[in-house]
Amino acid sequence: MALLQDILRKWRSRDLRGTFTLVFDCYGTLIDWIGGLRSAFKSEFPEAPSDLLEKFISLWMERDLSSTSRSKRASYREILISNTKYALDSLNIRYNEDQLMKIALSIYRWGPFPDVITPLGRLKLIGFRLAIMSNTDPQFLRVSASKLNVEFDHLIACSELGYFKPNPQAWIEAMRRYRIPRETWIHLSSYPEYDLIPAKKLGLYTILLNRYNRDFQADLVISSLDELVNLTS
Repeated sequence: MALLQDILRKWRSRDLRGTFTLVFDCYGTLIDWIGGLRSAFKSEFPEAPSDLLEKFISLWMERDLSSTSRSKRASYREILISNTKYALDSLNIRYNEDQLMKIALSIYRWGPFPDVITPLGRLKLIGFRLAIMSNTDPQFLRVSASKLNVEFDHLIACSELGYFKPNPQAWIEAMRRYRIPRETWIHLSSYPEYDLIPAKKLGLYTILLNRYNRDFQADLVISSLDELVNLTS
């Protein structure tokens, strides 16, 4: 395949517009799941010290990666509840069912990062097809996508594919079901472990939006979506 940088440089000539699909991870890349989960935890446990909150976030993500790596045909709602219960139990935090569910289903309230809405609209305007591929259920993904103020060509909820990221079968099934050719798929994420490592092994173009100071040799590393807009317009 051609180098991604060459494709992006040629984008300005308009010859390639409408050809490539930018496929975004959602939570942690476009939607601030950590901020949303922190807010939900603090709402239910306002007296909890900050170090306990950060341990909760760390344990929640640890469980999420473990669950999505091995789960098949599961609903993400079940995984959200399992992640939350695991983190609370591991920290010996006393809670009731209502508190558990409010934190687990706070996904409905998680909001976008402030730096994504304007560049997403510009990327759509200059001719990229836009998609989200996320470890989630369709109802959660529709709500999250609606907060991004842009029309996506595809919303790919991995629970419907039968495989969660980082399982490579999730991409293979998505390519088949949504008819996105491998050579036109550009995968953009802030998470190498969930997204970019398996995407690169499959021969897809990869872009690391480096929100968390990760060390990964993607085809392109950017610190903001505005950088991508500037490369292509």
